[in-house]
Amino acid sequence: PTRVVIAVSSIATWANAKPLDGPGGALTTRDVARRGLAFGAAKATADAERVVVRAAVPGLLETHVVCPGALYGGGEFEHGFLASMRAAWEGKPVCVYGDGDNVIPCCHVKNLATFCAKLAAKASAVEEDGTSIVVAGEEEKDNERDIDRYLLLTDEAPHPTQRFIAESIARAFDAPLVRVPVAAAAATASSRVVGDAPSSGGGAEGVAMLNVNVVPSDVT
Repeated sequence: PTRVVIAVSSIATWANAKPLDGPGGALTTRDVARRGLAFGAAKATADAERVVVRAAVPGLLETHVVCPGALYGGGEFEHGFLASMRAAWEGKPVCVYGDGDNVIPCCHVKNLATFCAKLAAKASAVEEDGTSIVVAGEEEKDNERDIDRYLLLTDEAPHPTQRFIAESIARAFDAPLVRVPVAAAAATASSRVVGDAPSSGGGAEGVAMLNVNVVPSDVT
C-alpha cells in the first residue's frame, strides 16, 4: 500500500505574497511561487515544505504539505491568538496594529484535523483509482480528482480582518481595545530572535500583521 506523509505548515510562509489582482486579490496553491522571501522561523518552515514535497515516490510514498490559516480552537497557540486572549483575560487592552484592515485567514483545528484525515484517505487510494498528484505550480491536469502536493486550508470566506478578530476577543472578555502604530509593532516583532512572522520576529504582532487572502484547497 502507498504510504502517506502529511506535513502541517504555517500561513506565515505566505506573509510576503503578492496578490494576483492588487490588494485583496485571492491566491491559490498555484501561486506558491508568488509568496516572496520568508524570514526567521517562516523561512525554515518554507524550506521544510520543499523537503517534504520532493520526498514523494510515486506508488510508494505520497507526500503533502497542508498550510492552514491562523489556527484557533481547542486551546490557543503561542504564534496565534493566545497573547491577545491572555491579555484580555487579565483585563489588559487587546491590540489592533495599524488600521486593522489587513486580512487574516483563519482555520479551526477541527477543520484541519478533518481535512488531513480526508486527504490521507484519498492520497492512499491513488494507486488504486488512478488519481494523479500534482505539484503546486505545475500546469493543471484535466483530471478533476488531481490533488496538489501543496494545499491551503482556511475557514470559509470572507476571511476576517485583524480589527474584527481583536474586537471579537475584546468583546468576549469585556476588555478595552488599543491601537498600536505599525512601526512600533514591526520593531517589537523584529527584536525577537526566532519567530513565525513576516519579519524575523513572532508572537501576536506577527499574526496580526499578516495580510493574506487565499482560496482553500478541496479534496472532496
